[in-house]
Amino acid sequence: MSWNQNRRVKRREAIFKAIAFIFAMVALAGFLLLPMYIFRVTQGIPLDAKGPESEIWFLIIGGGLGAGAAYLVSHFILVNLGGFNESTVNRLWR
Repeated sequence: MSWNQNRRVKRREAIFKAIAFIFAMVALAGFLLLPMYIFRVTQGIPLDAKGPESEIWFLIIGGGLGAGAAYLVSHFILVNLGGFNESTVNRLWR
Protein backbone atom coordinates (compact mmCIF):
# COMPACT_ATOMS: atom_id res chain seq x y z
CA MET A 1 0.00 0.00 0.00
CA SER A 2 1.39 3.35 -0.96
CA TRP A 3 1.80 6.24 1.43
CA ASN A 4 -1.13 8.13 -0.12
CA GLN A 5 -3.47 5.12 0.12
CA ASN A 6 -2.44 4.54 3.74
CA ARG A 7 -3.22 8.17 4.51
CA ARG A 8 -6.70 7.85 2.96
CA VAL A 9 -7.40 4.71 4.97
CA LYS A 10 -6.35 6.41 8.22
CA ARG A 11 -8.51 9.43 7.42
CA ARG A 12 -11.50 7.19 6.64
CA GLU A 13 -11.01 5.31 9.93
CA ALA A 14 -10.83 8.58 11.86
CA ILE A 15 -14.02 9.85 10.21
CA PHE A 16 -15.95 6.69 11.06
CA LYS A 17 -14.63 6.72 14.63
CA ALA A 18 -15.87 10.31 15.02
CA ILE A 19 -19.26 9.49 13.48
CA ALA A 20 -19.63 6.44 15.74
CA PHE A 21 -18.72 8.52 18.80
CA ILE A 22 -21.23 11.25 17.96
CA PHE A 23 -24.10 8.83 17.36
CA ALA A 24 -23.21 6.83 20.48
CA MET A 25 -23.35 10.00 22.59
CA VAL A 26 -26.69 10.95 21.04
CA ALA A 27 -28.04 7.49 21.95
CA LEU A 28 -26.69 7.83 25.49
CA ALA A 29 -28.18 11.30 25.95
CA GLY A 30 -31.49 10.12 24.54
CA PHE A 31 -31.69 7.23 26.97
CA LEU A 32 -30.69 9.48 29.86
CA LEU A 33 -33.03 12.39 29.22
CA LEU A 34 -36.03 11.16 27.24
CA PRO A 35 -37.54 8.92 29.96
CA MET A 36 -37.51 11.77 32.49
CA TYR A 37 -38.88 14.21 29.94
CA ILE A 38 -41.70 11.85 28.91
CA PHE A 39 -42.52 11.18 32.57
CA ARG A 40 -42.75 14.89 33.35
CA VAL A 41 -44.88 15.64 30.30
CA THR A 42 -47.31 12.78 30.95
CA GLN A 43 -47.62 13.68 34.65
CA GLY A 44 -47.98 17.41 33.95
CA ILE A 45 -44.88 18.38 35.95
CA PRO A 46 -43.10 21.50 34.60
CA LEU A 47 -39.50 20.97 33.50
CA ASP A 48 -38.16 23.54 35.98
CA ALA A 49 -40.13 22.23 38.97
CA LYS A 50 -38.90 19.74 41.54
CA GLY A 51 -40.13 16.27 40.69
CA PRO A 52 -40.76 13.26 42.90
CA GLU A 53 -37.80 11.64 44.65
CA SER A 54 -38.22 8.41 42.69
CA GLU A 55 -37.60 10.25 39.42
CA ILE A 56 -33.84 9.69 39.83
CA TRP A 57 -34.39 6.04 38.89
CA PHE A 58 -35.21 7.13 35.35
CA LEU A 59 -31.72 8.61 35.18
CA ILE A 60 -30.05 5.55 36.70
CA ILE A 61 -31.82 2.98 34.54
CA GLY A 62 -31.61 5.20 31.47
CA GLY A 63 -27.87 5.58 32.00
CA GLY A 64 -27.40 1.83 32.12
CA LEU A 65 -29.53 1.24 29.05
CA GLY A 66 -27.92 4.21 27.31
CA ALA A 67 -24.43 2.81 27.84
CA GLY A 68 -25.50 -0.45 26.23
CA ALA A 69 -27.18 1.38 23.38
CA ALA A 70 -24.08 3.54 22.87
CA TYR A 71 -21.94 0.41 22.54
CA LEU A 72 -24.35 -1.20 20.09
CA VAL A 73 -24.67 1.95 17.98
CA SER A 74 -20.92 2.50 17.75
CA HIS A 75 -20.30 -1.20 17.08
CA PHE A 76 -22.89 -1.18 14.27
CA ILE A 77 -21.43 1.95 12.66
CA LEU A 78 -17.83 0.79 12.87
CA VAL A 79 -18.39 -2.79 11.72
CA ASN A 80 -21.21 -2.51 9.20
CA LEU A 81 -20.60 0.96 7.78
CA GLY A 82 -16.96 1.63 8.53
CA GLY A 83 -15.59 -1.75 7.51
CA PHE A 84 -13.70 -2.38 10.76
CA ASN A 85 -13.27 -5.98 11.86
CA GLU A 86 -14.64 -7.27 15.17
CA SER A 87 -11.29 -7.50 16.93
CA THR A 88 -10.40 -3.91 16.09
CA VAL A 89 -13.73 -2.63 17.42
CA ASN A 90 -13.40 -4.65 20.62
CA ARG A 91 -9.88 -3.31 21.12
CA LEU A 92 -11.15 0.28 20.79
CA TRP A 93 -13.48 -0.23 23.78
CA ARG A 94 -10.69 -1.24 26.16
